[in-house]
Amino acid sequence: MKLEPALEHAMAVWRTELGYASAGDHPRLSASEVTSRRVTVLVRYSGDVDALRRAGLDTGYDSGGTVSGIIALADLEQLDAVPGVESVALLTPSRPALDNTVEELRVPWKVPPTTPWPGRGAGVIIAVIDTGIDVFHESFRNTDADKTTRILELWDQGAKASDGGLPPPTGFQQIGRLFLPQHINPALKAGSSFGSVDTVGHGTHVAGIAAGDGSQDDRCSSPGRYTGVAPEADLVVVKAIGVSTNNEADALQWCAQAGDRHKVGNPPVPRPVVINCSFGRSLGAHDGRDELDLVVDGILRPAAPAVTPAGVAIVAAAGNEARDETHESGTVAPNGSATVSFHVPENSEKADSLAVWYSSAAALTVEITAPVNPARPGPVTTGAIPPGAPGAPGQPAGTYPIGLMTLDVFSSTTPHPAHPALKLIDITISVPASTAVRSGVWQLEFTNTTAVAADWNAWFRIENDDDFPTFRLPTEDDRVEKRRLNTIISPAASRNAITVAAYDDGDGTLAVFSSRGVPNQPVAPAGEIKPTVAAPGVSVAAPRGRDDKDSNSSCCDQLVVDKSGTSMATPHVAGLVALMFQKNRNLTFDQVRGHLQKSCRTDGIPAAEVPPPIEPATGIRGNHLWGSGKVDAAAALAGIPVATTVAASGGGGSRPLAFAPDEIGLTPHTLRSRLADLQRRFGPRPGLQLFAALVSEHVDEVLRLVNTNRRVLVVWRRLGGPQVVRRLLHGPTPNDALLPEAVDGLDLAELVSGFLAVLDRFAGPRLQADLTRFADFAKLWPGASLDRLDEAALAHGTDR
Repeated sequence: MKLEPALEHAMAVWRTELGYASAGDHPRLSASEVTSRRVTVLVRYSGDVDALRRAGLDTGYDSGGTVSGIIALADLEQLDAVPGVESVALLTPSRPALDNTVEELRVPWKVPPTTPWPGRGAGVIIAVIDTGIDVFHESFRNTDADKTTRILELWDQGAKASDGGLPPPTGFQQIGRLFLPQHINPALKAGSSFGSVDTVGHGTHVAGIAAGDGSQDDRCSSPGRYTGVAPEADLVVVKAIGVSTNNEADALQWCAQAGDRHKVGNPPVPRPVVINCSFGRSLGAHDGRDELDLVVDGILRPAAPAVTPAGVAIVAAAGNEARDETHESGTVAPNGSATVSFHVPENSEKADSLAVWYSSAAALTVEITAPVNPARPGPVTTGAIPPGAPGAPGQPAGTYPIGLMTLDVFSSTTPHPAHPALKLIDITISVPASTAVRSGVWQLEFTNTTAVAADWNAWFRIENDDDFPTFRLPTEDDRVEKRRLNTIISPAASRNAITVAAYDDGDGTLAVFSSRGVPNQPVAPAGEIKPTVAAPGVSVAAPRGRDDKDSNSSCCDQLVVDKSGTSMATPHVAGLVALMFQKNRNLTFDQVRGHLQKSCRTDGIPAAEVPPPIEPATGIRGNHLWGSGKVDAAAALAGIPVATTVAASGGGGSRPLAFAPDEIGLTPHTLRSRLADLQRRFGPRPGLQLFAALVSEHVDEVLRLVNTNRRVLVVWRRLGGPQVVRRLLHGPTPNDALLPEAVDGLDLAELVSGFLAVLDRFAGPRLQADLTRFADFAKLWPGASLDRLDEAALAHGTDR
């Protein structure tokens, strides 16, 4: 069999479900529904592609020797038997990888450096492969009279013909619909519904960080407060994440060709393209050789012609796997054994899968032991399973039943073709529908039958949307640091992607969730160390799609929302790469990556985590935590010479912004995220807790009054309310007083007193009651120390 492990896992689950459905025991699916299930695959082959089609493969983009496509699981064995097929890999669904960050990034058009580059991305294409985009959000409009779209192309891989648009791009997987400005603009003008919707909101948020122009009226500050790094770049969008049958490989190839489809100048030249990948999957040996990793490498460093293309770069999220503890590692001594425990939670209802990769010179026997379930007496262990996995007596090869569970174990006898230094043990635990995998502590016992030590790494797959197993046991109080290592996801693990870690620009620490690389990575070439760089990714506020179920913004009429993740760090860097390409479209991804690495900052990084120098000739630093350090946009851009062809890359020149540059800010806190930040910093202080409780309970009503009651609005603006909110959201963290006595010459005591009085006239019963009870506490906010606020809060008691 030439099926890759993830596909073997999918086949094992499919066979289990087909068995139950055929017997009439599946509560939701018929046998015909299970039989017709289709998956997206990547096939490496030599020979006739038509033979693959005759075997049932609906082919997509063919890069010559590698073709993506969709096929029924029932046809996989027929495809596997086609002469010339070398491997078939499953393209499993990826997951989204979820403040004043433009200033933190030191983007020159916002924070002028000594040698400024005023460009804002005009003429460059930012391609976003994600959950889609809210085409109606004003951050993605032009400044012309009709407020037309800045989206050049939108390929929704889940859309139907009835949704409008055009058939999918020629030469690519024929799924979904293609929408162009001629389809989007009429909907914008009419304010009607549109055939492609971002129901998750992740893609809208990501696109806003990279290229949103902040035109929306957020009701709390002037337009321009929430502005992306490259607000004049154009957008190409693929909705591929969260789509049941998608094709991310085709999405990458199509986005890479966007510059050719939108040439500019005379003679015409391709426009630069930076592809943002705020998604990924935890598969394979995490060594940069997963299928999507190889697709990325093939785009950026093609084998034929062996010329690195200029004006194309791919920026990918490192992943949010560092706190999940789904990775474990160790060594089994020669002729020795080792026991490893893992925990299955109670609600793990979908099939669980574990991949163990170990030194190919060794040979490991594995025994899997489940917790005892008194309701299901019988064996709780598979017994020792040597390489070759013969299967339990009377069972198919590699199959071992325990209770209602089916354990499919694939244990290779030879090195893996794509990873010649490694062998693989792949374990899938599946159960009947509406049944959970047996919860509790499980054990793996490895026995090394050779005289060579077996270094091993194991990862659980966590693409399912239910609870998944981890190596963290219920008895453990603290995280185990080594489990956080080697957790960078695909395609960020690819050799040539710019891989972005996330840090908290509030306290300067690496985000607890940000995936880590491998310590002591080889330093040649320095550009391939993982991660590459770090950017802000905690509590980032950016455009909120109108169908986004998350609405944690207490301001801005829900046009922005806070999200955290390496997904949010990545578009900061993608936007910066767009500025770099605007300055010099002739840069290759190698040069872009080098400029980013050489110019990184290390200020604020804890001393023990500062990346050491790894390339003396260039001064590039690097480690498995921060990569080369914090991205410094001004320094990166300062090192790039302006290309003589920069006008051609401009794509028609700079579009004017609808607001003054000094009004632009990007991604500040919302009230709720700022309050959470204060509580994290100062702990459970009574004064802060009471302040946070009052604000959280009444902010929506107060905002409604400001927006709808003219008398309240006049008092609010005349006494300086907007300036106070900006101070609270974007000002420095207080050391002693929650608010100063004055801001920009405004007397805050006068503001609080006057605003409380007008609120009392128009407030509802609950707000009026709290105004009466806590007026003296509220009047203390300007200038009072945190200790004084604590005393006042305790005097009121805690039974509010």
